[in-house]
Amino acid sequence: MLDEFLGTTEVNQNLAARVSALGTAYPARRPDADPLEGRRMSGIGPTTAGSSATRVYEPADRSRFLLLDFVGDETLPPAVEAGWSGRVEAVTVTGWDHHPELAGASEILVRPDGHVAWASRTGDTAERRAERTRTLAVWAGAPGTGT
Repeated sequence: MLDEFLGTTEVNQNLAARVSALGTAYPARRPDADPLEGRRMSGIGPTTAGSSATRVYEPADRSRFLLLDFVGDETLPPAVEAGWSGRVEAVTVTGWDHHPELAGASEILVRPDGHVAWASRTGDTAERRAERTRTLAVWAGAPGTGT
């Protein structure tokens, strides 16, 4: 019976997540937070502006946050560079592997440990930019301070 149980894909995925701690999820900061917040970021294979397909963990310096832009907000890279240079890497994602949990995501901030600090699904550009600024200040420090 154990052989049959262990032959089930869902059981193997659950056991692998538990043993590797990749299944660890942290509590969200707010009750209305996106369901991705606190979870390990999916190992998507994004195609990024100006580069070929890679894995989500490859472009990031693991001592910095990784801000994934799924909507092509042209103001994001200069805003991040001006305010959080050296602390946050902004990447414009132009394509990625199919992961249903990412449907509708416009931006995702990934912590250096690979867990999602924040995710936005809002289509309102001004609201998303304001959310992003508040979130980056909480997680990566005040803009321009280097701390």
